[in-house]
Amino acid sequence: MRRPLLLALFFFAACFHRFYQDYVGVAADASDGAISSDAPVSGCQTANCGGKTPFCEPDTHQCVGCRDGKDCSETRGCSQESHTCTDCTFHSECASSFCKLDGSCAATNELLIVDNGVSCQSIGNPIGNLPYCEIADALPHVDLNHVRLLVNGSDRAYRAVSLPIGMPELFIVGAAPGHLPVIAGLSIGQAIISTSVSVDNVEIAASSGSGFDCTADGGSKPIALQLSRVRIHDCAGWAVHSVGCDLNLDAGLIGPHNRQGGLSLSHTSFQISNSVIFMNDGPPLIADQNRSSGEVGFSTLIANSGAVSCKSGSPFSINHSIVLQNGASQFDGALTLSQVVVGKDDNSAIAGAVKSTPVFAGDYYQLAKGDPANAGDNGCCVDKATAGPPYDALGNKRPRGRSYDIGAHEVQ
Repeated sequence: MRRPLLLALFFFAACFHRFYQDYVGVAADASDGAISSDAPVSGCQTANCGGKTPFCEPDTHQCVGCRDGKDCSETRGCSQESHTCTDCTFHSECASSFCKLDGSCAATNELLIVDNGVSCQSIGNPIGNLPYCEIADALPHVDLNHVRLLVNGSDRAYRAVSLPIGMPELFIVGAAPGHLPVIAGLSIGQAIISTSVSVDNVEIAASSGSGFDCTADGGSKPIALQLSRVRIHDCAGWAVHSVGCDLNLDAGLIGPHNRQGGLSLSHTSFQISNSVIFMNDGPPLIADQNRSSGEVGFSTLIANSGAVSCKSGSPFSINHSIVLQNGASQFDGALTLSQVVVGKDDNSAIAGAVKSTPVFAGDYYQLAKGDPANAGDNGCCVDKATAGPPYDALGNKRPRGRSYDIGAHEVQ
């Protein structure tokens, strides 16, 4: 009876040793049983990691330099790609959820926190260091050292607010990760000094007027307006109404059901990229009396009620984009097109229009993967641009294939 028992124990020990090696992803060194701390370790636990890769990433089960921004110093972000502490690119890479334009993470004492889902303070009820209940409650505290508002997602929408224009710059960012904070409208009046306003990672919905209204005409100083990763929908006016404000819109989801339409831009210059303007109850874009230049690139303007219009002034250009199902006549005025997919039935005679109809999949008109209408020698859109932005409307890296895809999305 003793020999079978010894064989069973020997077999168990051998299997356990093999299981352990497979679990940590490396074989024990024959000399001393040490595990390399800097090598990627499959199926790791943090106790197995060390050196330059001291943390176990829970999704990939690899030893990495950092899992999120909390594993880095306060001003450094944790790269979503390399899992190393470095300059930040996205807000979600920072422990503070705020990546500054210079690539450093904002310190928490630089931020004014807005959160109406927790105990909070208002103008009429200031309470210590609690977050502010509304954006309007935080604005009186904006100064040269505090120009960054971090707005947390909540089950309740934030009230509409008119932003101050006495500061040289102001940043409003929705906290990431988590669901976008919803704001019932933003507006900016005439500026008394040159002002830069950046709004990032928020949702503007159900405004009684336009979702974002920026007015800087009448000889006032220019306002530079940067909208990134915003969603604007179901507003009674335009999604964005701008008079005299220079607009840069990147990775915007504009629609559905903004009553007057997508963008109304007058006396302005504008740059629109990686954006989807869709299913609005008016035109996707009207530009009137452009101050200098206007350009739409790598965007999808689809299923809106009206034409893309350049009413007067300097013509603007549309490139590497999809403009589809926006009425019988999709273009009005002085426009230049380059690699713009307009559909087989479009009746425009503008040079640069591609008479082809893409096939879509997804909530935001993503290109369907593998469909011959989109890809291949006869496809309209996939791998058709030789250069492009580094990401698409949903934050996916570009290019995915051998080159860049036409429209707001890169096929995944």
